Amino acid sequence: MKLDYKFWVRITGFIGGGTTLAVGGAVVGHGVYTAKYVNSQRKSYYTEKFHLTPESLRMPYKNVTFATEDGINLNGWLLEPSTHGKASQKLVILMHPYNSHKSNLLAMAQGLWDHNYNVFLFDFRSWAEPRTEQSIGFLEQKDALAAINWATKNVPCEKGIVLMGASMGASVSAVVAPKIEKVANLKAIILDCPFRSLEHICRFSIRRYGHLPDFLVEPAVTVCRNFNNLWYGWELSEVMPEENIKKISKDVQLFVIHAENDAVCPLPHGKCIYNNSVAEKKSFWLVEQSDHCGCFFKDPKKYIKRVARFLDDCFDDDNRSEKFPETKETVFEENQNVIINPSPVSSSSSSSSSSSSSPPQINTDDSNNGNVTETATILSEDGSTMTSSTTNENIQNNGWSSYVPSAPSVSGITGYLPNITGYFSSGEQVKIKETKN
Repeated sequence: MKLDYKFWVRITGFIGGGTTLAVGGAVVGHGVYTAKYVNSQRKSYYTEKFHLTPESLRMPYKNVTFATEDGINLNGWLLEPSTHGKASQKLVILMHPYNSHKSNLLAMAQGLWDHNYNVFLFDFRSWAEPRTEQSIGFLEQKDALAAINWATKNVPCEKGIVLMGASMGASVSAVVAPKIEKVANLKAIILDCPFRSLEHICRFSIRRYGHLPDFLVEPAVTVCRNFNNLWYGWELSEVMPEENIKKISKDVQLFVIHAENDAVCPLPHGKCIYNNSVAEKKSFWLVEQSDHCGCFFKDPKKYIKRVARFLDDCFDDDNRSEKFPETKETVFEENQNVIINPSPVSSSSSSSSSSSSSPPQINTDDSNNGNVTETATILSEDGSTMTSSTTNENIQNNGWSSYVPSAPSVSGITGYLPNITGYFSSGEQVKIKETKN
């Protein structure tokens, strides 16, 4: 049977139209879904109201309520140590990861409290009562600014304050830091597994979990960006730590801590923020064989010791704590020439010169400049695997090239606490409520 020309035109049209509709639907669907996820509320569970408090760790604290500029009431815990009856004048403000709870940072807060630092932990609006809208790093900037405003007015901090956060909390710290640097006497920021920008996170999620071909990823990100602006009224570009970090003055010190096997905010995110910083004193600590927000879990004592020494340097503290014994760690200081390569590099030996007065840059070139290298497989920003190479003969000579002994990897941030076998009823709980005028 002979088929006419019009029949083939119809068949071709149906196939082409169906393919276009399917591809367009996939792109639009992934973009819209990602934008809605960014602005979705935290899921409630029947156990969500049961948390340990500082009292559980035998730390006296104040239970604080404060309001944001848009009228959201948030809760915080204030830990105030004293030495020989003298109050500390140094303040660290801790910011928790996305949809986490401030209680997950209690063990970290206890370590800082033990080293004579005032510590203020607060919940982002995902834990506000009544429930309200939230985001990933945009609306939370208002929460952070309100917490900083309350703390600087009510907590002794004449020597200055430090912003410290994990994951989203780290990125929010980097975004709000330029806004409060002068008025709050900001001394330093400590970022644990930050993301470089919200748009990069959306792109990474679409590529990794959406299973779209590479040529459809950017169109989906464009849909996500435009839909978020039209539907929710704010731009993804308003959460861009990689750009905000450039606006912080060189006098504010920076410490970036990042997990080698981070599958949520891949290692290049932390490296980008570090490289973009203009701080005269900055450090990058790569924690090997660790997952997202797992740096603390790898070795809590080493983590607190390293952070405490960085803080002591920031405050020029003559009475620096030596609570923990000296250990060797993979830490990149400002006067060390360190290169982390994203691709396999052959090992060779030659002498390497130290950098001059300017801080080192962690680059992604394929060359190793003739230095001794050690490689490890990590997850790249686009979701594929790559190889990280730590290169420096000086590091080899100091014994820092060897990996930290293996430990079970920890994914997620649940359990920033040591094992608690009982509830201790010590300490003071003071309720303070500050409302918006």
